[in-house]
Amino acid sequence: MIGGVQDEAYAMEVRAEVERLRLVDCVDFVGYLPPTALAAALADAHLHVSRSACETFGRAIFETLAAGIPNVARAQHNAAAEFLTKVPYARFEDDEKRALDAIDEMLAELPRVSALAAEVGALFDDAALGRMLAAELSGGDVIAVSDYDGTLFHKHDAERTRRSVAAFRRFPVRVVCSARPVADLVVALDGHELEADWIVGCSGSVVANGRGRVLWSTPLDRRDIAALEHHLPSAKRIHCGADVVQLSPTPTPCLHSPGTASRHTREPRSSADGSPRSSVRFIAS
Repeated sequence: MIGGVQDEAYAMEVRAEVERLRLVDCVDFVGYLPPTALAAALADAHLHVSRSACETFGRAIFETLAAGIPNVARAQHNAAAEFLTKVPYARFEDDEKRALDAIDEMLAELPRVSALAAEVGALFDDAALGRMLAAELSGGDVIAVSDYDGTLFHKHDAERTRRSVAAFRRFPVRVVCSARPVADLVVALDGHELEADWIVGCSGSVVANGRGRVLWSTPLDRRDIAALEHHLPSAKRIHCGADVVQLSPTPTPCLHSPGTASRHTREPRSSADGSPRSSVRFIAS
């Protein structure tokens, strides 16, 4: 399990469940890794399992595929599923039993699906394609839309943040999106001396102009609030005026900083050749 803990109470539940199932020797809670360490961490993995209830893009899915690692993830509320439903190296299943069956099927033909997954890495590394896309963007009327954390702002890398902001600033029309509240984004963008034409905050529930004046918002209804607070009783309500637009877990130090898993060559080990299941390594996000 790679990634920083953002909800300590939930993390404790997960660790307790691992202990209850006597899987302590099988599950490693690695925590935050800097981008430079991700490739080495992924090199020994056979499969990436993502059971996130919501993926706005699914960056970890594409990064692991680029490293030649097949994926099993949820289908509902997963943007990556829209791009990858027909490829053999990614399976999207909401039902837990079907997801476990998908894992077994992937492992049974692991060398083949790993090799096919590497085509994603080829697209990442295609310099000619990158130059062509850059030329199309720079030569037309473009609205550039960027996430804030991990795309513009890199918590552990000031130089990368500077380069990302400078590249974004070159576009004539700019939109910044984030799960953060709009007011926080205005302050953050001012700190980088970066002007945005629009700001999309609170995970899409609030749209504002570049100075934070709200142009549109959609609140959570009472049933949604009750359901979320049932699972996250300590969550903080985030308001836009009188409306509740988001629930945020009790703030804890957030160490997760998305990175890019560099493509690398490896020989995937197969469970189809009789090797014990204990030798199969999963990476989860």
